[in-house]
Amino acid sequence: MPQRTLKASGSGRETRWPPEGEVTLNRGLGKGEKERAVKAGAYALRVAEPGGPEHRVLLANQEEFSRLAAATAVPIRVEGGQARLREPAAAPPRATP
Repeated sequence: MPQRTLKASGSGRETRWPPEGEVTLNRGLGKGEKERAVKAGAYALRVAEPGGPEHRVLLANQEEFSRLAAATAVPIRVEGGQARLREPAAAPPRATP
């Protein structure tokens, strides 16, 4: 019986998915049954303060991970031992002519 849940994980700046050759849909099913592939990801960064502790920051999606993984500085807020991205400051309103 094929495996129904495939997982891949790693460290570094590149995202990882199970190899396509391991995805075996519609094998070993009953009559009339069908499967479909669904990809779901969880993304996190490890952020270290200069001279301080390391924090794990959960990210919303792959785009956020890709944008922040190459950053040299990531603004975070730590409350109750939980690290979160600090919201960017709102842009000042534009003057109207």
